[in-house]
Amino acid sequence: MPVTLVPAPAAQPRVFGRLLSQGTFYTAGMQLSNGTVILPLICAHQGLTWVAALLFPAFSFGDIVGNSVSPLVLQRVGQMRHRLLAVIAASVAALTLCDALIPWRGATTAVVFLLTCVLAGVLLGIAGVAYPDMVSSKLSGARRGELFLYQSAIGSVLATVVTLFVVPLLAHGNEMAYRRDLLWLGAVGLAGSAVAALFVGQSRSTSTTTRMSMRDTYREGFAVARSQPWFGRYMVACLLFGPVTLGTTFYALRTAHHSRSLHVLVILSSIGLVFGSPLWRKVYRLFGVRGMMLGSALLSVAAATLTLTAEVCGQWTHIWAYGTVFLMATVAAQAVFAAAISWISVVADESHRGTLIAFSSTLVAVETMALAAVLGNLAQNHSTIWPDVVVLILAIGAALASLGAPPSETRRAVTPVRRSFPAVSPAVSLQAA
Repeated sequence: MPVTLVPAPAAQPRVFGRLLSQGTFYTAGMQLSNGTVILPLICAHQGLTWVAALLFPAFSFGDIVGNSVSPLVLQRVGQMRHRLLAVIAASVAALTLCDALIPWRGATTAVVFLLTCVLAGVLLGIAGVAYPDMVSSKLSGARRGELFLYQSAIGSVLATVVTLFVVPLLAHGNEMAYRRDLLWLGAVGLAGSAVAALFVGQSRSTSTTTRMSMRDTYREGFAVARSQPWFGRYMVACLLFGPVTLGTTFYALRTAHHSRSLHVLVILSSIGLVFGSPLWRKVYRLFGVRGMMLGSALLSVAAATLTLTAEVCGQWTHIWAYGTVFLMATVAAQAVFAAAISWISVVADESHRGTLIAFSSTLVAVETMALAAVLGNLAQNHSTIWPDVVVLILAIGAALASLGAPPSETRRAVTPVRRSFPAVSPAVSLQAA
């Protein structure tokens, strides 16, 4: 009597646990060294408002380079994606330590922060393609969704506990020491992620693409855009959701003149990811990609509306106001990359997956680089409300664009053969520099 052996599912729990450990350390490290909050606030408090406005554009420039070279890098490393991600995590940890150890004064701060942001952008741009691809080769669709949600929730809880109980003991009430401790503890978490990545093991398979130059990568991306109607709608939506992903940086700079707001923002950032993970998982199951994108845009609209109302009523300096807004912005931004990857997973051919992610991410990074500089400067105009009006209008545009995303029926029809969405990816935004 013939016997059929199915060894793969039995091996998945071990792989899942190793990936969960790596992702948990990574998420905690990124939250503690949250570059969308900590570095801009440091610059703003040092009077370097122009540097605060340029940090995200610098990161976006690096992200463009990283996304451009990612197909070549992935082809070079082959099945050793876990080693690549270990090197990336260790390198970002070293950059974060550099930010923590330098004297925060004038030109030194400006040069080092901008340089580390560019380098972090390059590294995370590569990781943003390598990480989903590695996980996709190791886990089934359902397990992939669980992995990204669990590592986000557990890592965020860990970051919150450290922020509430460990950092105050180390800082002894010194605000500058508090910021430095957050950075170096974040570097420790990233170093732990690098070590854990080494135990993940090599990928079972890699994308079936030939080695291409950057010119060929863009050429193929443009060819797909011309031949596939969905890709045009996808890119328009991604570009319009740029302001949503920048929401945490915008609102952090709106609160930069408030004393002792940093610990509140870091904690709320972690809490937002904890609650956002099950929220977007439920939304995705019920309403698909369209529901995630529309929900994200509506949260962004609500955050901008509350900010506008609070500033008009003179309540913006209260923690309930800016804390609630920052929490909503964090949850809204969390869904953007998850929905974008899910959109590609639903409709794209697997052989083009890496190229499409790299190509679209590069275009979005170009837009983000320009948009971040504009919004960064607008956010620091604390005496007027029109920056909030601009963000509100952009959020409404994102909500309209979300209506072109695939509905839930499309997601359910292709779930058995396509890829599930990752809820959090390493290279969505500037988390550490």
